[in-house]
Amino acid sequence: MLDKALRPLHPFFFAHVRLAIVDILNLNEDSESPGDFFFHNHPVTRVETQGVVVNVKQRQQFLQYIIDDGTGLIPCMCWLEADAAQSATEPAILELGALVNVRGKLSTYRQERQIVVSTIRVEEDPNMESWWWLETIQLRQEVYLAPVSKFVSTFEQAAAPSNKQTKVDYESSFQAQLLRVIDAMEVTAFPYSHIRQHSELVASAVELVRKHSTVDRSSEVEESLVSSLFARCMRRLVAEGHVFMLDVQQDTYGVVNVATLQPIILEMLGSSAASGVQQESILDKLKMEPKFRSSSRTKIISVLDALVEASVIFEVEPKRFAVLR
Repeated sequence: MLDKALRPLHPFFFAHVRLAIVDILNLNEDSESPGDFFFHNHPVTRVETQGVVVNVKQRQQFLQYIIDDGTGLIPCMCWLEADAAQSATEPAILELGALVNVRGKLSTYRQERQIVVSTIRVEEDPNMESWWWLETIQLRQEVYLAPVSKFVSTFEQAAAPSNKQTKVDYESSFQAQLLRVIDAMEVTAFPYSHIRQHSELVASAVELVRKHSTVDRSSEVEESLVSSLFARCMRRLVAEGHVFMLDVQQDTYGVVNVATLQPIILEMLGSSAASGVQQESILDKLKMEPKFRSSSRTKIISVLDALVEASVIFEVEPKRFAVLR
């Protein structure tokens, strides 16, 4: 078991380690340091997992979801903030059967393993469950089962500069390239196949996989890794509110841009008084739409600014908008 003083230096210690529920349940806990768990001698304090909600328990101070990924079941505790717990308004509750992605801190309560949730997100695209398993198995084989000695040099060189591009770096760069291509298309929706077959993106993905993957580079494995890279980056674009799943059956995505938001914003302002609508009210109403729930304030405000610049709407006063009549 890794020395307690060295655990915070291990790259897994503060990361959300992606594991199947059966692996989470089988983690060994340090009896002298509750909350420190070990997976093949690697320290684990936080996890990410995915599964289907099979039970919901609601109390005044928390919501508890039991999720099932086919390998086991684990309770996920969502503690409500004091204001929410005292509010007369019912907190939003996820439906039974929803596929969710959960991140949180591990703990043991009454000898039962549980996740104290930091984020829980409904996965709208059913295809992502397959990609999640593919990525999880790949991480297990390439990273999590590696001996701790492999990371010793990481401890020693943690403060040293490195020119080697990390997996996070190259995935972030590919995600940025993917978003630039989508923005350049200037559309409100697109089929996933259009992006997946985009020659420039495919060439970049293949180059990145060949440069950074350490697994067997047979054509089948390479194609699988490229597909996984596309899926991960698309999922992040959805999570960050740049795009949204428009039609699951047709595998079509919508784009959050001026063309998408303009008719909705104009409808809001058109039914308002001449005094206009506060920016915060516009943001709140848009956030109530499932497809815009993940969109950032910055993204929506940039659309409002673009509509003002195009003289479609105007500011009655700072941060209060009305439509030109």
